[in-house]
Amino acid sequence: MRRIVVALLLTGLIAPFAAHAKHPPKQRPEDIPSGSTFKLRTTITVTPANAVLYFQDAQLIANSAIQPDYVYCTFQLDNPPAATHKIEKQVFTVTNIDFDEREIGNTRKVTSVTTIHLDAKRQTENARMACQWPEHAPATDTPTADEISGALGKYFTLKRAP
Repeated sequence: MRRIVVALLLTGLIAPFAAHAKHPPKQRPEDIPSGSTFKLRTTITVTPANAVLYFQDAQLIANSAIQPDYVYCTFQLDNPPAATHKIEKQVFTVTNIDFDEREIGNTRKVTSVTTIHLDAKRQTENARMACQWPEHAPATDTPTADEISGALGKYFTLKRAP
């Protein structure tokens, strides 16, 4: 009986390490260090009704148009506008990146979210982008820098800090 208890305890301790060795976690986009920039290449408009903009597969889309096969990113100002506001072409500087895991949608599926905090030329346009896989996506890992760039497409160009 004692051997069974010891074997179960060892299995409980070793199993997590064995699983980790077989399936190493996907790398996070830590290659987007603070000081990197996202250059807004076209004017975008934020309204009180649409304070969050959605980008997926190099397009600006409606929330209802999110497809499960691609990473998507949301963009929103830290201080949402009370009236329609045009954000002109400019460079946003990455101040820091947060990583979070959260439940999404009706399925309560857990996905990894990358939140990129951005400083703008004008403090009223400081913003954040949150990038993740959609609820019905085959993946739930933290999006890579390349997947984030693919979601933003022609709207933002990433330049990594040295």
